[in-house]
Amino acid sequence: MRPVSKKAATGGFLLCLSLGLYLTSLTMAVAQVDRTVSMFGVGQTESTPYSLLKTIRDLYTDGEYGLAVIITAFTLIFPIGKYLALGYVYFGSSGRWRHRLLLWVKNLGQWSMGDVFVVALMVVIIRINGSLAQISMQPLPGLWVFASSVLLSMICSSLLGFDRSRGTG
Repeated sequence: MRPVSKKAATGGFLLCLSLGLYLTSLTMAVAQVDRTVSMFGVGQTESTPYSLLKTIRDLYTDGEYGLAVIITAFTLIFPIGKYLALGYVYFGSSGRWRHRLLLWVKNLGQWSMGDVFVVALMVVIIRINGSLAQISMQPLPGLWVFASSVLLSMICSSLLGFDRSRGTG
């Protein structure tokens, strides 16, 4: 077994931590939407928490396939692909595949915050769709857990990408 540098060990720890946060954030509520509908001075308020997986399911159910595909790509496919690639970079043997995966992760890195922007887009869409009702939205802890997982995965890919003792960088 090859020696592991401090950067690689830190990268491996951050990879595991980031993956745990990511998986947790998928089911946590990222926002709560409060809708108040008033007619003739009588109002009724409805509060609905939204998680990433619930939002994707609701978009598919409502026939918003384009938006559902974009959110699915940025919140499920890209992050899972990145975690698989980083896992192989950390645990796999050195060689051509390792270098290719690092290049792929590096190129994908420019889209890393895309998933956070998609969540922000979700917030905007929910607010716009409330033309007949007063809508307020509050971020919930799931949003911060999700954003933390994205930031930690970016740091992890940087640490693993520049670890010279493992034949990369």
